[in-house]
Amino acid sequence: MPVIFVGIMPDNPGGACPAVFRAAEPGGGYYFQGKIVERRPVPNGRALVWLPESMTEIIRAACDVHPSAGTHGDGKTAGTGQATRTDDGFHIQGTIVADPEILAKIAADSPILADELVVWLPETATVEIVEACDVRGVV
Repeated sequence: MPVIFVGIMPDNPGGACPAVFRAAEPGGGYYFQGKIVERRPVPNGRALVWLPESMTEIIRAACDVHPSAGTHGDGKTAGTGQATRTDDGFHIQGTIVADPEILAKIAADSPILADELVVWLPETATVEIVEACDVRGVV
């Protein structure tokens, strides 16, 4: 599946991590490259990563492609906790990406460091991700 680079952390020395990508095909979801968060347990095959506050507009830009995805008929989301705001950025809980082709594409734009993972969220999480971007302050 083709992956489109959306953006990398501004003012990041070395040009690596964190970064945001989206699938080129509608319905393909989002890829978040971030630092591994170890203080919160998550189910097998999933991970929690952190992205800094400075990436708010980049995260929002990824979601602008499909702004209505992730809503129920009434326009509300399920609120699964896949994207939450912290005092210094975002926690994204998603499926760990293991596909070598996708990881190679991501690494070509932003090297994946030892303390990082790439996680995937489905397009149905769009509204939840945007809502996390809109929160100002501590969750």
